[in-house]
Amino acid sequence: MINVAIVRGLASYHGWAFAGIINEYDEATYRANDWPLYPSALAGRAHVSHVWDTDRAAAERLAAAANIEHVVDNPEDVIGHVDGVIIADDGTLAHQRSAGAFLEAGVPLFVDKPLSTDPDEARQIIELAQARGTPFFSSSALRFATEIADRQALADQVGEITTVCGVGVNELVYYGVHPLEAMVALMGPGIESVLNVGRPGEAIVRLRWKDGRQAVMLVYEEGLSYALELTVHGTKGHLRIPFADSAGYYTNMLSAFLDMVETGAPPFPPQETIEIIQALVLAKQSVAEGGVEKRL
Repeated sequence: MINVAIVRGLASYHGWAFAGIINEYDEATYRANDWPLYPSALAGRAHVSHVWDTDRAAAERLAAAANIEHVVDNPEDVIGHVDGVIIADDGTLAHQRSAGAFLEAGVPLFVDKPLSTDPDEARQIIELAQARGTPFFSSSALRFATEIADRQALADQVGEITTVCGVGVNELVYYGVHPLEAMVALMGPGIESVLNVGRPGEAIVRLRWKDGRQAVMLVYEEGLSYALELTVHGTKGHLRIPFADSAGYYTNMLSAFLDMVETGAPPFPPQETIEIIQALVLAKQSVAEGGVEKRL
């Protein structure tokens, strides 16, 4: 059994979801709090035994509902008691600042998206993990979506992927990470430049890969109904992929984290995370500068 700690995000959706997927939980309490009722698909393989949050009352509520034994006073208190740590997105865009102590201690670590809104900070976190030899990754769950998991089936339908259009909603870096993560999962890394021809709050981003392929991503803060999807175009066909199976992509991502705890091997190279963040940040700079192409 893999013992896990969740740090931060216990008063928000991701913390509730992650705890409920790993641990058996009290359905009545989850339902009463309007928390996500996902299957406890990883119960038996792993167990969330420790939690910490800046909001201790929220941590205690979740601990009681999800059979978590220990609510600690400080995040570092979990070191030595768990096999791996999850830092959940708490909406502050500062959750990554809790990473250092775990990386220094060699505790396998997953940091929820986005790793940072600052490419330099993201790079420093990854360099610390590499220097200490600590297994680490950060990702949007859409990289692990069930809708794109079977790459052979996708290839059978569309052939070689020529281009992709990704759509998302909310702030460009904070939520644009979702469609871009899925786009990179399918097209591979190697983004060379970005050009945002939209306007503030309405991103229309052309991405160019080093091999000449191009793709488009649209991320609107307002004016679109909730949407997370890709349209994939290839040499044999086209496919629209709405990401609807949230239980699947959260479970697959957490399973990849547990695989990393067991093997020490991250599910993909960390340089991809830096590339994704850098592309999103440069896309914001591009529109702020009047639609100037920005090179990574």
